[in-house]
Amino acid sequence: VIDDRAAELLARYDAAAAERAGALNQGFRPGELLGVFEEEPDAIQAGAMVRSMGGEVAETIDNGEDTMAVAELPLDQTVAEAAAQYTETPGVSYAQPNYIYFSLEDEVEETQAVSSNDPELRNQYYLNQVNTGDAWNVLQQAAYAGRSPVLVSVIDTGCYTSHPDLQGSVDLARSADFSTGVGGPLLGDKDEHGTHVIGTIAARTNNGVGVAGIASSPKNSYASVMAVNVFQYVPGYTRPVAMSSTIAPAINYSVAHGARVIN
Repeated sequence: VIDDRAAELLARYDAAAAERAGALNQGFRPGELLGVFEEEPDAIQAGAMVRSMGGEVAETIDNGEDTMAVAELPLDQTVAEAAAQYTETPGVSYAQPNYIYFSLEDEVEETQAVSSNDPELRNQYYLNQVNTGDAWNVLQQAAYAGRSPVLVSVIDTGCYTSHPDLQGSVDLARSADFSTGVGGPLLGDKDEHGTHVIGTIAARTNNGVGVAGIASSPKNSYASVMAVNVFQYVPGYTRPVAMSSTIAPAINYSVAHGARVIN
C-alpha cells in the first residue's frame, strides 16, 4: 500500500521525468535552471545557495554586475517548480529556464535592384526590401568620408575570419567565444550561420567576391564586426544550440568592449 506522502513523491518524480523527456521540444535545457543573484556571491556561496534548495551548480558565470548560476535540479523537481522556489528565495534576483536558441534558416528569393559586381548579389533579396541602394547613396556623400566604422557585435555561431569577402571587416582582437559561458579566443564557425550574418552586414561590396554587405557601400565600409560565438554542440540536438547562460555574458562582453550595435 502506498501512503499519501509516497504517492505525492512518485507523482513529483513522474512530472519531472515527463518534463525532462519533453524538454528538447519545449525550448529549454532539461533539468536545468538559470538563477541570477542580487549580490555577487563567489562560486562557493552560489553553490551553497543552490544546494540548500536541493540542486547542484553546473557552472557559475560572472555577468558583470551580478552572478549567474546554472543549477542542475533534483530528479523530483520540474523547472517551473524550481523557478518559483528560487524566485521566492532571498538573495535571488530572478530565475528562468536555460532556454535553447537556434540559428534561423534562410529563404532565398531572387530580386534585383541594388547594383554591384558581387556574384551572390542576385540572392540577396533583402537588400532591396530595406532600401540598401538609397542608404549606399547617402553613405557615399562627402559628409561620411573618413568616418570611423561603427563597431557591431554579431552574437551567433562564430566566423570564418579568413573568408576573402571579410578581410578587414572583422575585429579579430575583440572577437571571442562564449560557447561555455566563459570568454575565450574565437575558434572558427560552428555551422557558417555567423559568417553569413557578418557577410550580410559587412562583406566587402563591389569586390567581385561573394555577397554585398549592407554597411559596406561600393566605395567605403562603415562597419567593423566583432564575432562572438555562443553556440555549441549538445547531446540530443542535431545542430549547434545557444543557451541563455551563454548569450547573457556575450552581451555584457560586447557592451564592455565598445559595441555600438548588437545583432
